[in-house]
This record gives sequence, C-alpha cells and structure tokens, in this order.
Amino acid sequence: MIGTDNNSGSAKFLLATVVFTIAALIVCFYVSRLSAENKRLTQINRTLLMAVEKERKENAEYAEEVRTLELRLKTERKVIEITDKQAPAYQKLFPELYVIQPEHFKKTDPKIIYLTFDDGPFALTNQYLDMLKKHDAKATFFIVGRDDAANKARIKRMADEGHTVAPHSYTHEYKKIYATVAEYLHDFKRINDLVVSVTGQKPDIFRFPAGSVNVYNKKTYRLIIDEMQRRGYTYYDWSITAADTAKNATAKTTENNIINKLDSTRHKIVLLHEGKQDTLAALENLIVKLKRKGYKFERLTSEVEPVQLKLPDKITKD
Repeated sequence: MIGTDNNSGSAKFLLATVVFTIAALIVCFYVSRLSAENKRLTQINRTLLMAVEKERKENAEYAEEVRTLELRLKTERKVIEITDKQAPAYQKLFPELYVIQPEHFKKTDPKIIYLTFDDGPFALTNQYLDMLKKHDAKATFFIVGRDDAANKARIKRMADEGHTVAPHSYTHEYKKIYATVAEYLHDFKRINDLVVSVTGQKPDIFRFPAGSVNVYNKKTYRLIIDEMQRRGYTYYDWSITAADTAKNATAKTTENNIINKLDSTRHKIVLLHEGKQDTLAALENLIVKLKRKGYKFERLTSEVEPVQLKLPDKITKD
C-alpha cells in the first residue's frame, strides 16, 4: 500500500510539473506576442505622430505662403489701381482685344516665301485661291471691311483652305484711323470682328494700312504701335514689295520686282495686292519657277518672326 501511495504521489507531481510547464510556455508565448504587438503599435504611433507633425509644419508653411500671396496681391491691386487711374482712356477700350504672344519666334528659313495680299477681298480673289490651291501654296490675306455675302464667302474660303486671314483695316481711311489711338482701335475692332465672325478664328497678327510707318500716322504711330503690342498683337510689314499697284505695273515687272530682291533678304515677306489680273499672272509664273529652285510658300502666323519697318524720330511727307 505504501508503494502504491508513493507511485501515486510521484505521478501527481509529474503531472503538475507538466501542467505548470505548459502553462508557463503558454504565458511566455502570449507575453512574447503582446510584446511584439506593443512594439508594432508603438512604431505605428510614432509614424502617425511624425506624419501629424509634418502635416502641421506643412500647414504652417502653406498658411505663411497664403499670407505672403495675400500681401503681394494687395500691393499689386494698389499698383494697378494707381496705374489704371493714370493710364490713357484708350487702354480701357475693348477689353476683348487682347491676345497672347508666343515666347519665341521660329527660326527664319531663307527658302520660305511668305506671300501677303493687302486690301482684299476682290472679285479676283477666287482665281487667286484657285491658283494657290493648284500649286499647293499658302498665303496671308490682310483684309478690309468688305462684308457683303459674296466677299464673306471669299474670306471664309481663304480660311477653309489653310491661308491666314488677318486684319488690315475696316475703312482704310488713313487720316481718320490714324488721327488718335482710340480711332485706330475702333477701326481695328470692326475688322477683327469681321474676321472672327466669318472664319471663327481670333486673329493675333495684323498689318497697318500703308505700313507701320507712313505719312499719315507721323503723330500717332509710336502710341498706336505701343498699344497694339501691349495688347499682345504682332504686326507685319514687308521685306519685298512687288510694286503691283504702280501705274506702269505689268505681270513682268511684278515678277521681276520679287525675283530681283530674293537674294538680298533673308526673311522673305512679299507685299502684294490681289485686285489685278497682272499680279495673278505674275504669281503663276513665279511660284512655278521658285518651287523648282526649292522654295516653299507658307502663311504667316504669330510664331513667324516679323519684318517691321524702322521707326524714325520724324516722318516727312515726300
């Protein structure tokens, strides 16, 4: 009996030891898991605190930027108000007459010729367009205010066939439009609106009637040029004139006037008028000849470097 009791006691002790050991292992396992979880939560908390601090700093910096911008805008508003009070009245006219100039002009290619036609459209315009289309040549038309249905159709065809349509003058009355900057802007607004209404395109280039410097605008040309450039517009004069409106002009003289000046100018902007049959005949021969020599005929855009007449201190009438 005594042996049996000893064996029973030993078994119980062994069982208790096993149970304790297992319990201890379980406790250690969960303590280890809790410790790892605690470390993970601590790291998450630290990350969140860093993110909150970073966002707080960014918000503070953003608030400072906003305050700086508000102060700058407040200062600029005061400057604009002062400047606006001092600005000429004509600068407040037609706020829609503003465009954006390109940052850079394209490099001039001496093998490109820009044919430009002033004072149209005319009855002959469609024949000019037929000829240009036949030879795959593009051109630029600086138009005047002929706004009847037939001429509107001609203007629309110019644009539809890939040519540039740009303002020249609505009335072409030199003395009136060059009398003041305001008069010029009123005339420009009318021809600009005609181009927009017919072509759906807002012009950003133009040509002054009789050129940027002439005997009619000697008192106002600097003010008008400054105002048009302030509004973002680019004006184009010419480097070659065909002299096709001269009294003794013929197809041959028109052609020769262009060809004889090609080698003397790098930037080839040609002044023409589309109202004469001789000019049409001259161009037909000219385009064929020059295309064989590798020339291309393209249209003006605001990305093309302008040719502009030199602005003298004084202009005297011949």
